[in-house]
Amino acid sequence: MKRFIPLVTRKFSLKVPVDAIIYIQRKDRKLRIVTDTEYYEYYEKLTNIEQYLDKRFYYCLKTFIINLDKVDMMKEQTISFQNGEKLTLGRENYIKARQIYSAYLKQLF
Repeated sequence: MKRFIPLVTRKFSLKVPVDAIIYIQRKDRKLRIVTDTEYYEYYEKLTNIEQYLDKRFYYCLKTFIINLDKVDMMKEQTISFQNGEKLTLGRENYIKARQIYSAYLKQLF
């Protein structure tokens, strides 16, 4: 059974497949869920959607969760995603994220 995040607002209701999520970002009181094809913004707490996520997802910042499956490369404090977007991290956060990503890749084989 495929996993999904239920997204319910006054304007729309839908299921966002967890496999399609590239990253989730909290900005002010809104969440932005970026997928392979589009993005969704709505009012929700980041902690409320953690229950739908699995070990592929990593908090690289307090306000940013990335899907390790959707990372193309980590280099020079920058995370490059499959959709072409990039995220630059501070040194300490980058080092920890890269260690997590490296361990995740080794576990795949």
